[in-house]
Amino acid sequence: MLSKANRIKKSDFPVLIKIGQNFSSENFSLKFSPQANPNQVSLFSVVIAKKIVKTAVGRNKLKRRVHYALSKKLAKIKTGYQVIIFIRANLLKTPYSTLEQELLTLLIKAKLLHA
Repeated sequence: MLSKANRIKKSDFPVLIKIGQNFSSENFSLKFSPQANPNQVSLFSVVIAKKIVKTAVGRNKLKRRVHYALSKKLAKIKTGYQVIIFIRANLLKTPYSTLEQELLTLLIKAKLLHA
């Protein structure tokens, strides 16, 4: 689980959904926008639809896997961004190593990682 300092507030979701830039891959869709203060810690949220995984246990398992992959790369991620990661149905059968690599590739594509 990401610390509270690294999570997006529920009230920020509608604005981010409207104005955020999109990047996507086979298993993820990423939406992000810069924050007002570029020196502030980047904020994240992981979203999975009930339509994809019916049980809360399954949804939480996928979220934990993504949170863990994110937390390993948190030091390399640029500051001053709000990022929402949407999980797609394909991720259910994907091994963790592939998940981690694909998430890293998506963050690079969105230019959210330090060089």
